[in-house]
Amino acid sequence: MHQVFQIANNRAQTLHTLGDNLQTIQKMVLEHWQGEAGAAFQADMDKARADIETNGQESKQVAAAVGRAEADVRWCRSEAQRIKEVADSNLWTITPDWRVQIPDTARIGLDPIAVAAEQQALQTELDQLKVRAHAADHELATAIRASVGEIPLDEHGGQDSGQPRDVGSQERPGVTDVNDPGVKWQPGFNPDQWKKSWQNPLLADNPPGYTGGPGPARDQAWQNYLAHFPTDQRGYLPNPDAVSDPGLKMVGFGAAQLGTSYAWGGKGLNGPGKGTLSGDPVNPPGGAHIYRDDQRIGFDCSGLTEYAAAHARPGVDIGQGTSGQLGSPNLTSVAGGAPLKPGGLIYYGPGSAEHVGIYVAPGVILNAPESGLPVELDHRTTMPNGNLVRVRRLR
Repeated sequence: MHQVFQIANNRAQTLHTLGDNLQTIQKMVLEHWQGEAGAAFQADMDKARADIETNGQESKQVAAAVGRAEADVRWCRSEAQRIKEVADSNLWTITPDWRVQIPDTARIGLDPIAVAAEQQALQTELDQLKVRAHAADHELATAIRASVGEIPLDEHGGQDSGQPRDVGSQERPGVTDVNDPGVKWQPGFNPDQWKKSWQNPLLADNPPGYTGGPGPARDQAWQNYLAHFPTDQRGYLPNPDAVSDPGLKMVGFGAAQLGTSYAWGGKGLNGPGKGTLSGDPVNPPGGAHIYRDDQRIGFDCSGLTEYAAAHARPGVDIGQGTSGQLGSPNLTSVAGGAPLKPGGLIYYGPGSAEHVGIYVAPGVILNAPESGLPVELDHRTTMPNGNLVRVRRLR
């Protein structure tokens, strides 16, 4: 990282293009690093360094951001290696979705209670690493984007909280979204018009009118704002890192995927996944066949809610599919008539349900609607109605 950013206060010592020394960076701490930072690095690789075009102060801010991110990335790599070595020594495996798995052959002759306790202890360490890794990922992505002028930094090298983010208009390398040319969308859907619409709100630390700091007051200000959320103009949703309430975090993490394409079967605790045609009608063809969801990287409806929940409450998995989520022990039922709060999960349809979205405001949900559309806000009833509309929330 040092060689890519050359984090010196002297502007003459910095590299003018983020792409300089790319071969070097690939052999250093960013090798195999994916997530938000990996996407930002690939997107901004050939853009001119903005922090050296104006004055030395911006260079200092980027230096602070990179320095903090570098330390966290190195710690994450070291901790990940340590956990892997522990798993390998026991013939266990670490899955891509951050789970410690023990094959039956590794249990032979061992006390099952002791093995379960050791597995849980290592899983706890892995869950803690996941939280730290996502934080480091965001820090590193912030530094990369700041270095090419995409976002401003405060004096400490953190993202300027006064600047709302238009996440729906941000390109995501490796993900199918509204910024990709040539993607087939439903008739009448115009990506450029959508980006400016109420269905693509901005993410902000504070809601309009609130000037205080983080804490219960900010959370309550968001609750008050969302109770009267505007649908005749672009509004705001909470930056998940700026709020404490798990429900508000659910909304924020879901909103961080605005503009990502729907993909039937697309799931991933760490981000969008590859779609599939499996289970989609063939004759006549269903939406997944019409829009070739098997060639898209995105979310289906329950994939989005599983992702948002896992990030709102690290270490928690509410399961895959609407039926699995309805029975999840990590969710609790909200009785009909009870007041709804942002972040509740609204399940539509009888039985195992046919759709799920995240409650944002009365009559407004955040969801991955269907093939040929992106993650967006939609008008849809949020009133519980027996087995037709059921509500759950994180425990």
